[in-house]
Amino acid sequence: MQGKFHNQQLLALLKKLESVAFSGTVNLDLEIKDQNLSKCILAWRNGSLMYAVPCLPDIHAIIDFLEHKLHRQWIAPAVVFASRQLKDEHSTQELIERLIAMELFTWGEIEAVFYAQTIVRLEQIWECGGSFQIEKNVNLELRSAWKVGDLLLELAHRKDRWAAIKPVIPSLKLIPMIATATESSPMPHSVKKHLVEWVDGKRSLCDISQGLDKDPLQIAQFYAKWSKEKWVNFISEETNAMPLILAIDDSAVVQQMIQRTLSSFCRVAVASNAVDGLSVMYHQPVKLLLLDVMMPEIDGLEVCRTIRRMPQFSNLPIIMLTGKDGFFDKMKGKMAGSNEYITKPFEASSLKQLVRQYLNLPMPMTDSNAEAISETKTQARSPARSAGQTVDQLLGNRATACKPKDTSDDQMATSIQYQCS
Repeated sequence: MQGKFHNQQLLALLKKLESVAFSGTVNLDLEIKDQNLSKCILAWRNGSLMYAVPCLPDIHAIIDFLEHKLHRQWIAPAVVFASRQLKDEHSTQELIERLIAMELFTWGEIEAVFYAQTIVRLEQIWECGGSFQIEKNVNLELRSAWKVGDLLLELAHRKDRWAAIKPVIPSLKLIPMIATATESSPMPHSVKKHLVEWVDGKRSLCDISQGLDKDPLQIAQFYAKWSKEKWVNFISEETNAMPLILAIDDSAVVQQMIQRTLSSFCRVAVASNAVDGLSVMYHQPVKLLLLDVMMPEIDGLEVCRTIRRMPQFSNLPIIMLTGKDGFFDKMKGKMAGSNEYITKPFEASSLKQLVRQYLNLPMPMTDSNAEAISETKTQARSPARSAGQTVDQLLGNRATACKPKDTSDDQMATSIQYQCS
């Protein structure tokens, strides 16, 4: 017994299952990019939803799930003991009831965990379409189950909480970065430990929430708060694809000039001293370093020598910036390990060209090249037009031929009614 539903038809499916007082499981195969969310099992009792989980739970999966969520590190010996007393060794229901009788946890704790899991899962797949398959068996029955209206109310409350942080966290695809001044900021040890472990310039907020197996809303709220504290900032997935340049210079004017010059084709992180700069290099994938020679405490030459002694940075391109252009000054830079030596003040175009060269990036298109390409495109004509048929007409004919048959809400409801009766 199976069927299909389109985008934004999941609610219609849930309401129909509720209206026929369905009991059993509904296996969803969802059309979604994230493969971790492509499967979902809905367990029902008398038209109420008990839980929504990624896969049909067995004994071991449920015990591991509860042990993790309820922070019970001593369940394993109790499971072994309880399993020996089961009338049906494959009964998840009987095992859970025996563990509850042993006061390892309560039905309330179990149901709270499954409810939270259900809400998050529904929120993640709410707009998706896909296919469903109906079965009558349920491996685990909870005492509590929830009406669709109650679930909708909770989802609406979560929508309001998402809206509150949207100015800071518009998408879970954002990639958090540790702010440059983090080392000197007052930050709880637990927050610092988390950031060092999970923020690597590659993981998105979605990746972090999945890796921690935490509610995405909770993770987003934490990061929104940390952003306001200036402990983290964010980049988009598109921006993250750009190479990262680090500029270590104690002049705010020079930092801003470098950011304006290079921001069109790469990301630019800045640091005012060697300590903050090295912290950025350890935590983020820096592809090129712009290093000021004259800095307080530790000069750029010593920083360059220190970096070159680190195996992971032995091949990192280093361009030194200085106000001295003497021959011996340039030799000192080369001997310290720099690749290039630029004298301040320098032309923005020269810096762009040099950075592109070391990052192996193509030079921007000139006006003459752009005109030549535009002319070539103009001369290329579609066969459809020469035959007297427009491109829109051609595509329209193809769309008509390939258009799938529509499945209305009423048709889907009739199918479910038949399968559940």
